[in-house]
Amino acid sequence: MDTKNFKSLLDNHYSWPAEYPFKFIVPAEKVHELKALLELDKLDINPSKKGNYMSIRFKRTMKCAQDVIDIYEKVKGIEGIMSL
Repeated sequence: MDTKNFKSLLDNHYSWPAEYPFKFIVPAEKVHELKALLELDKLDINPSKKGNYMSIRFKRTMKCAQDVIDIYEKVKGIEGIMSL
């Protein structure tokens, strides 16, 4: 991820603090790992057709663009995760 460019795009699009929508695709067996890592309670979870993957969506009020980037950096260690 080109964090400098992404940060610039976020700063141009949002006025901080702002509610930012996150979306991830995660192997079904890794949902608990994502929830624990980000300390999430309220999620919108939709299973894939075969149930092997879950689409996870949530919104969180972020103080700045770097906080958004930090979330993406934090979850990239989860095997099989896709950030959208």
